Amino acid sequence: MWVRTEEGGHVLWQVAPWLSLPWLAHGFSTASAGSLLERDKQEALGRAFGLPERWAVVKQVHGSDVHWVDEGWRFGKAEATGDALMTCMPDVVLAAFFADCVPLLFVDPEARIVAVSHAGWRGTVAEIGPKTVAHMVKRGSRIENIQAAIGPSIGPCCYAVSEEMREWFPPDVFSGVGELFLDLWSANYHQLTAAGVGTIYTAQQCTMCTGEFFSYRRDQAKERMAALIAVRLGKGI
Repeated sequence: MWVRTEEGGHVLWQVAPWLSLPWLAHGFSTASAGSLLERDKQEALGRAFGLPERWAVVKQVHGSDVHWVDEGWRFGKAEATGDALMTCMPDVVLAAFFADCVPLLFVDPEARIVAVSHAGWRGTVAEIGPKTVAHMVKRGSRIENIQAAIGPSIGPCCYAVSEEMREWFPPDVFSGVGELFLDLWSANYHQLTAAGVGTIYTAQQCTMCTGEFFSYRRDQAKERMAALIAVRLGKGI
């Protein structure tokens, strides 16, 4: 259900069924693109994959605020705070940055509304995923049409946490004897299914133990990858 696509030395992890939507651009970058906090790196990745030039970003704060992007947005500038973006406007990339936190992408193929969310453990506790879905519905999506992708992020194999974390999550997302591990993939999956999302694709790629990704936990990395989604201009619109 996932493909690893390489163009010009840049790699995106993509949801295979979404590649059949000619109007949709999407993907989760790897370390091959460099830190996508830098505008020149964004432009290089955009050229490789034919992405729109305008990027919509926010100052990520591990919260649950969702923003609607329209022509009034200040593109390229992280002025608003929040952890999710959505739009139906063509020719703009919605981007969330990550280096272990869980990136989420959403698409409604019928209403052609797309969204991206940044779900660290705090954002997961705040239910940023279900709140993004709820905002899509308010903008005209039908819940049965919304699909989601859980991108590369720190996996249950590596995400060791303290016992205090048990108070924030259900018991079935923990594992380990002696050392406690948290499964944020499952936590987000369960939240999204409870919200009514019927189609969810999970990459199951751990950023900490898979060498092609930046990892804050592994390297104290300042670099960030990006989860990207866009409605292409003039592609079946």
